[in-house]
Amino acid sequence: MQNDHPKDIKPVEFIVLMAFIMLLTAVAIDIMLPAFGQLRVYLGLAPDSTATSQIVTFFFLGQIGQLVFGPLADRYGRLPVLRVGFVLYIGGCIARPFHPPSA
Repeated sequence: MQNDHPKDIKPVEFIVLMAFIMLLTAVAIDIMLPAFGQLRVYLGLAPDSTATSQIVTFFFLGQIGQLVFGPLADRYGRLPVLRVGFVLYIGGCIARPFHPPSA
């Protein structure tokens, strides 16, 4: 007999959800790449500035996030931690346009 609690997630739903979460990283990078040239001009950076370091930093911070959220997911379960992660991600996306530019 299958345990069908409302908060249980089916394996197919979980796989689709994880695929979309991984897609967010690729989409975020693809959105950011075309703007590098304009960002250099806007921030007054030299044409040979290392804009690629932003991509490396983005991936590095993603790995640090895994070190934080992984043990939390082991302790509290994947779905609650995933929901908190989405709230943090969306909050960061909303807050970023209001942050002053840094040079």
